[in-house]
Amino acid sequence: RLIDAQLPENRDAAAKNAPYFCGVNFARQIRCPIVFGVGFIDTVCPPHAGYSAFNACPAKEKAMFHGIGCGHALDKKTQDKMSAWIGKFR
Repeated sequence: RLIDAQLPENRDAAAKNAPYFCGVNFARQIRCPIVFGVGFIDTVCPPHAGYSAFNACPAKEKAMFHGIGCGHALDKKTQDKMSAWIGKFR
């Protein structure tokens, strides 16, 4: 979907760079507390990508927040819950 979302003239460059932007690959390296947010109607990062990254993340302290009815930007209520969770580690 990352490549399909690009303008036709940018698709070759996107295909070349796409392997470097896989959240699952980066998530495997996370050891610090982390929060994940998934918008159920996100057209930029599909929900299954967020859940895959969450499942691959070995951090002992992690949380998933679900943006039901949200796109790529989560609603204020969900953002506030995420902020409160992150605040526990300050």
